[in-house]
Amino acid sequence: FFFFFFFLNNMKVKVVSLVIVLFSVLAIFYYNNIGVNFNDNNIIINDLNKKHSITVVGGILLDFLLKPLDGESLILHTSNPGIVKEQWGGVGRNIAVCCVDSLKLLLKDDYKPRESIFFISMIGNDAYGSSFHKDHQFVFNERGININEKEQTGMYFAIQSGKEIILEDGSIPVSVNIIEYKNGGNKKEITLSDLESNRLESNQLLAAISNTKIIYEISPEFMMKYKEDLLQSTIVLLDANINADTLEYIAMEIQKESSDTLVWFEPVSTIKAKKIAKFLDKITIISPNIYELESISNEIKSLHQEDNNDEIIGKYSFKIMKDDMNNNNSNEFKLEDLLHKNGLDIKLIIDKGLNYVLLTLGKDGVLFIDSITNKSKYIIDLYYYPAIKVNVNRITGAGDSLNGCTISQLIYKLNNDETNESLKHQNFKEYMLDIIETSILCASKHISSTNNIGNKYL
Repeated sequence: FFFFFFFLNNMKVKVVSLVIVLFSVLAIFYYNNIGVNFNDNNIIINDLNKKHSITVVGGILLDFLLKPLDGESLILHTSNPGIVKEQWGGVGRNIAVCCVDSLKLLLKDDYKPRESIFFISMIGNDAYGSSFHKDHQFVFNERGININEKEQTGMYFAIQSGKEIILEDGSIPVSVNIIEYKNGGNKKEITLSDLESNRLESNQLLAAISNTKIIYEISPEFMMKYKEDLLQSTIVLLDANINADTLEYIAMEIQKESSDTLVWFEPVSTIKAKKIAKFLDKITIISPNIYELESISNEIKSLHQEDNNDEIIGKYSFKIMKDDMNNNNSNEFKLEDLLHKNGLDIKLIIDKGLNYVLLTLGKDGVLFIDSITNKSKYIIDLYYYPAIKVNVNRITGAGDSLNGCTISQLIYKLNNDETNESLKHQNFKEYMLDIIETSILCASKHISSTNNIGNKYL
């Protein structure tokens, strides 16, 4: 350039050329220090050094929700007239979209979703994959959404019970052919009396089938290209639909190279929850329901049969820091009963190195468990928050809403707290105690709605 510049005779041309070069140098410097992603000719500037961000690694599913016509019963062994609703779901997608929605409400005009939330997942090279891209092109950074040529886009089919279950001849069955996976994966046939007393009120989930093979294509090798994204994130949420090797790879890399990144594990189901049992010490927080907690605990017992459980029980003690039972809508729930039944489960996962648990209790609320504050004294602090009573119109997604709202509020508070540069344990606990009630409200609004998370984008 300088050889060419020397032979230019026109002074104006020289000046213009020099200005262009100077702007080019400044642009290169700026982009190298800030970071730029190019997606479909859109430039998105991600100032990761100044803003805290969320990365979600998980699944995308197209949900098909099937139920009898309103007020009608589900008749077994025959065709039922009903309603089929199609909407986007998947645990990873739901939580990521909930983060998008929540941060939009918190940040308002200053909100730039694709700078704050990075979603890593896969879709098939099919009509459903194309539809997902069209519906979410302004929600997610496309760099994280990968097209897989071998597998089809994930799908989930759920059948709701309707008013009640009856046979095709009109009689009420003595028992129904349902298998529930409970207590670490043990199979149990549920009788009609079980369903009526515990599990199956009107419009409850009767059965579901999912095809999530594509999610298993998210391998450790695949995730290597996203390593820097993971390490630069404030919170990385892992959907248990991902295979165990990939989950462990991500958790190990973060623990090894980024002490400021918090790893959040969402167990999804009793079967998938067990994947985390081998590397709980590399996870910061998990958000199971009571059955998923039991499943993880049973897997720990299986892996560590030599452990003395009585010794672990005696080693730790519980300290109830918040017990808002006066506002609990259920007269049947008592925190002491929960600790009597599941105290060992809690102590086992804490003993394997886990820091926090956000235990969801369905209609009974949420229990936040902290093992860090009094770790040297082997005291586990418990904070109980009751649920909000609402009319239930949806049977799935409350946990995804709870997680998404909680994570979004954590990021919002951290970005507005000039005294904290990272999500260290002390301010993490303080933030959690401050925002759980709002997150419960978010989850309550979701289950009282007829739409899935973020389907206003469809």
